[in-house]
Amino acid sequence: MKSNKCRYSIIGKKLGKFLKTEYFIVALVAGIAFCFYCWIFTEIPLTQSPDGPYYLIQVKSLIENVCLKHEDPPLAMVLFALSNVLLGDATLGIELAVAFFSAISAVPFYFWVKSSIRDKYGAFAAMLLFIFLGHHTRLITIFYKNAVGIFFLVFFLYYFTKMGMEGTTLKNTLFASLFLILTGATHILDFAVALLFVIMYATISLLMNLNRRNFLKGSAISLFIAGQLCVFAFMLSPDLSSDIQRLPTTISYFLQNDQFFFYSPLFSVRARSFFLNMTVISIMIAGLSLALFYLRHSRKSPQVLQVFSVAIVGLILSVPFIPYQFLDRFFLMQFITISFVLGYVFSKLRNMNLIKLLLLFLLLFAGWALVLQSTMFDKMGPWVCRPVTEEIKKLELAKSIIPQNSVIIVPDSLRGLRYWTEYVTECGTVMAVSPNLWQIYQHVLMMYPRGPLPFEISQQSTRLFEDESFVLLEVKSWYAVKD
Repeated sequence: MKSNKCRYSIIGKKLGKFLKTEYFIVALVAGIAFCFYCWIFTEIPLTQSPDGPYYLIQVKSLIENVCLKHEDPPLAMVLFALSNVLLGDATLGIELAVAFFSAISAVPFYFWVKSSIRDKYGAFAAMLLFIFLGHHTRLITIFYKNAVGIFFLVFFLYYFTKMGMEGTTLKNTLFASLFLILTGATHILDFAVALLFVIMYATISLLMNLNRRNFLKGSAISLFIAGQLCVFAFMLSPDLSSDIQRLPTTISYFLQNDQFFFYSPLFSVRARSFFLNMTVISIMIAGLSLALFYLRHSRKSPQVLQVFSVAIVGLILSVPFIPYQFLDRFFLMQFITISFVLGYVFSKLRNMNLIKLLLLFLLLFAGWALVLQSTMFDKMGPWVCRPVTEEIKKLELAKSIIPQNSVIIVPDSLRGLRYWTEYVTECGTVMAVSPNLWQIYQHVLMMYPRGPLPFEISQQSTRLFEDESFVLLEVKSWYAVKD
């Protein structure tokens, strides 16, 4: 009897000790984050996301045809499809997969920050910001692939910085290379941010003459892996390289476009993005200032190297001359740099004089303003679509009268219905009109906003379906819609 009591006492002590460990606390916070993100999806479900039906189309195609209908890096779609198979519901499967990977990404983020700033309390504060900052919660309801890619990106940063600080051991090199590949196979912007961190860590370590051999060696390995991944993607399948193939076009557009930020009106998208990024810029500059202060006392501090690298990445992602399509998305991804820098500031709370406390107050005030601005950003931007339940019902009715071997032209004015049209009717959709459509398909249909039709279209088309918001026509000739 005594032996049993003794045994239970030992088990109780071990359990109590485990419950107090940081591993349990971090896992518990990640579990809370998962519940929080699931709750967010009850408020803003997939059906209200601008690209919600796009993911449904991709998952359906992957399950039925073992391939993607639209060219895309495949890893996130594969994870969504697996979740769909397990749960038996495409919408629920995608939402839970995004919530799960977004929540557990906080775990490697915590250990990355802890190993970087050498303070678990600052890392825990950074983890909480990482989870609850409005940028992250906004990202997971808009850009699902991007949000899933954050998990692999943060794991890569953890092992990459371990390569720089501990050396390019086999374990660190293998894991860093693996997670860089997985990041590239998920989303191009996550991949680009990973490479930006690599370049910045190498540059700062070289300038500070701190662990430069390790960081340069790790950077060379990472850039080599990145180059090989791009070549492999191009050779194997366009699905793996579609985002990379768009990079030259994007760069060309940026170089030829002379409408920089200062040319835009005050309340334009570009101007709005810049003003929202000003708070991020302020936090990065304040973090750099605090790191410079400690640099006087500890010139060889790896903490300073880490903060410098992360803060400068944050500044680069905030520059106003980035095309606004990417600036807005980079703005949402800034929760990584913001959380890191503010976690570092929190770690310096002890033994602070009045000037440092004032700086801390300003940073915390800026962080609170950032949360408020993130809310404003949500309301100002067209990020959440209105519910399209009625339109979906109408499309289901229209599906029965759409002939086989059809394609549907969706004009820019109805672009919000494009993927819903494709998902419900199971017909291909296009936004760009081409004379080849009439050669490839037997029937070329067109959705048009309800109202008077242009003369050419009305003369060379037949009405198949009419609704309060749109008309579905069969267009007989390319000449009717060429203009």
